[in-house]
Amino acid sequence: MTSRASHIDVWVNNVGIGALGLFWDIPLDDHARVIDVNLKGLIYGAHTALRLFRAQGAGILINVGSVDSEVPLAYQASYAASKAAVLSLGRSLNEELRLVGDDDTISVGTILPWAVDTPWWTHAANYTGHEPRMAAMDDPAIVIEAIVAACTNPVDGGIRARMKAEDQRR
Repeated sequence: MTSRASHIDVWVNNVGIGALGLFWDIPLDDHARVIDVNLKGLIYGAHTALRLFRAQGAGILINVGSVDSEVPLAYQASYAASKAAVLSLGRSLNEELRLVGDDDTISVGTILPWAVDTPWWTHAANYTGHEPRMAAMDDPAIVIEAIVAACTNPVDGGIRARMKAEDQRR
């Protein structure tokens, strides 16, 4: 038995791959793949979601970005650039929704997590010459809680979600 959703209240775009290393040591094809997945993949999802939300008259789009969009780290140049684009996209979409008068029923929130303890680190293309590691990583539950909170209170720029995650680390 198959069914088709007739109404979607919340759409979460959560995508992220990376290529770690000095910018000039990472092949251009790997940089392009990071942009294709992290930015273009998210754009495709956001486009579909917003067309649906405008047709049904309401909805919440949540994009998962990264704190790298505001505080980029060395060895992650294309990843940081793609996540900065995610943050800017969310802000632009909210402005467009405001301009057409849909901002009271449709919202875009961006979650900006810190490094998260997931297999991302072992699956990222690695041109560093050593095993990737971060000194402090968040538990995935912190990001999940921020996404759930954004379902009812999306925040432009993800500031509240990021602050909540930082408060829980302390």
